[in-house]
Amino acid sequence: ITKESALEFQIRQDNQILKEIKQRLNILMSQKAEKEKKFVDIEKIHTELMRERTTLSQKVQAFERDLAVGSDAFHSILSSVVKALMKRKTELD
Repeated sequence: ITKESALEFQIRQDNQILKEIKQRLNILMSQKAEKEKKFVDIEKIHTELMRERTTLSQKVQAFERDLAVGSDAFHSILSSVVKALMKRKTELD
């Protein structure tokens, strides 16, 4: 009877430990699922930001090209105006 009682007590303890382990496992699995969802969300945000970065880089490059072309045209016009004004000055003297 003593061995039987001891075994029953051990079985109850083991069942309690198993129950606690299962509860902890459920908690950990739930936390894992939440973290995986957050990771996926962050990954989507990262992908979107990288796409936006690429788009903005392309726009900046286009603006820089336009500025370079506009700058060349501006300097050409400025040079022509300076030459015209210089000719006028000498004609007036």
